[in-house]
Amino acid sequence: MRRVLLVIALAFTLVSGEGWTEFKTKVNEFSEHCVNSTNVDDELVVKSMMGEFVDHPKFLDYTFCMAKEMEFMDEDGKFAEKNFLTHLLDYFKTMLNGCVVDAEKETGGEKRSFKFVKCLIAIIDNNLNMTEI
Repeated sequence: MRRVLLVIALAFTLVSGEGWTEFKTKVNEFSEHCVNSTNVDDELVVKSMMGEFVDHPKFLDYTFCMAKEMEFMDEDGKFAEKNFLTHLLDYFKTMLNGCVVDAEKETGGEKRSFKFVKCLIAIIDNNLNMTEI
């Protein structure tokens, strides 16, 4: 369950970049659908986006609904690892591409590599902090 919450949190709070606009729209649509179908209190969803997770039956139903809608889990609650990994790899590829774009604004290999490594470390730090929820 913690993995599902991490993925949902990543999808809502970290997803950025032009390639993810469609994904963010879908996630928002999925969330609206899951809020309505599970009758979860909106406040529980909002709190989760801020890192405060409440072990409430309706919220658990919501996270399961989101995991199914995002195709991270099947109806039996088994992880669809291929989909899960594809979304995460696409996310990190987008983030790394952003680092490359920023780094290419610099002149010379030394400055470019410095800017890239700095960005890469920031990505790693931000995502490691997410796993400590």
